[in-house]
Amino acid sequence: MDFFKKRYIFFGIFCIGFLGSFLFFFYQNPQALEISGENVLREGEEKENVGEKGEKDISSEEKLQEKQDMEFVSPLDNPRERIHKKHFGLYVDPKNSPVFPERFSGYHTGVDFEIFPGEENKNVEVRALCSGEIFSLKTVNGYGGVIFQKCLYKEQSIMILYGHIERKSIRFFVGDKVEVGSVLGFLGEGGTEETDGERKHLHLGIVKGNKENVLGYVSSEELLDQWIDPCELFCSL
Repeated sequence: MDFFKKRYIFFGIFCIGFLGSFLFFFYQNPQALEISGENVLREGEEKENVGEKGEKDISSEEKLQEKQDMEFVSPLDNPRERIHKKHFGLYVDPKNSPVFPERFSGYHTGVDFEIFPGEENKNVEVRALCSGEIFSLKTVNGYGGVIFQKCLYKEQSIMILYGHIERKSIRFFVGDKVEVGSVLGFLGEGGTEETDGERKHLHLGIVKGNKENVLGYVSSEELLDQWIDPCELFCSL
């Protein structure tokens, strides 16, 4: 009986030793450790890449928003040289206006870009001041052809009015998304219905908010607060 008991005890010790040795060598195997470490590293890299991608996506959106919100160009070339009759906020009436004959009175809500000598009979391109949607296209008393475009400025909606445009030259439709600098159309011919009998020039008005406002003049300086001086956006560029 003692003999069999000793055999069982010996066999048990042998099995425990064998199992312990097997587990010891398995977990200490360099290849196994290397593979295990590689898997951990790959999982870590994956998570890191996902994080980086998320940051890049957010950054890209912010840059796109910043671009849409802050990039402006002049609708006509050499803007400063063209603004020599009616600038933003100028008070005019038939007696003191730099334009003759004058039909209106009040404080000018936009900027008039005049044509240069030699452009009277040429197609003068009008470019999009900013990136945004074409809100409406219409004919308005005092302007002739008009384009309204929605844009952003300092994270606020603004409505751009391009006045005295040749309607048939307009290259976009209502609802179209327009990139900054895209050619919208041509200035209308002076003295025709395209400019409502006015001289050939561009009236550019920028209204705060997302509603149309066709007023070219207001009765008080306080009311000018509803508009933005276009030169604030691009004349210094």
